[in-house]
Amino acid sequence: MTSIDVSALAQPLDFAALLHPQAQPAATSGAPPPTGKATSQGAGHAGRAIVTRADKRRTAGLRKAAGILDCLPAVNEVLWGVLYGYFDLCHLLLALLHRIPGTCLHLRCATLSLSLRNAHELGALLDIGAVRRLDCLCSDFMAKQDKEIFTALLDTMHQRGQRVAAARSHCKLLLLEMDDGARWTLSGSANLRTSRNAEAFTLCHEAAPAAPVHDFYAQWFDEVSAAHAIAQAQP
Repeated sequence: MTSIDVSALAQPLDFAALLHPQAQPAATSGAPPPTGKATSQGAGHAGRAIVTRADKRRTAGLRKAAGILDCLPAVNEVLWGVLYGYFDLCHLLLALLHRIPGTCLHLRCATLSLSLRNAHELGALLDIGAVRRLDCLCSDFMAKQDKEIFTALLDTMHQRGQRVAAARSHCKLLLLEMDDGARWTLSGSANLRTSRNAEAFTLCHEAAPAAPVHDFYAQWFDEVSAAHAIAQAQP
């Protein structure tokens, strides 16, 4: 079983190690560059870290997401909630994977858009074994308008043998098939990236073989993804 210890993410370096366990320096790894101004002085001093405002916002968001999931729904129950712009849906995904037992055998992710950081976080979930298979469905609008981010997503997923599709879809879904038979469906208005707006969500917990909500969305997702998959570029 792979556990993601959200409580250990209070320090930005811990968070970076979790999401980029084999990362090289940013100039060669392809990792998204940090944003914001440094809040601690560390340049030129071995063993000291530079912590950016973006790092602090990110780790604070993880703590807030973990707090939302203090009370998870039991099998055949649904949790309703509202997210605010303090964090994004990817925070909630990380917190959920930490809270529920087992490994995610298949993660289906549908989003209108996502950020560069989100793309690398999805890749990192595969790298650490928290997710075995990952399909990502984005909007064709994002593929055309946010070409840099979409190219990064394609590179991140294709390097790991995963599927990316772009279609006329406005759906926001996270569908998790766990190795213990649990099926989780997170749906609502939120994209993976933050929009700084209030976003509604529902989290449905089912268990195979009786998982009609998860399976309904998964069937639709697979049909659309198969029809609109982006072929991997040949070397």
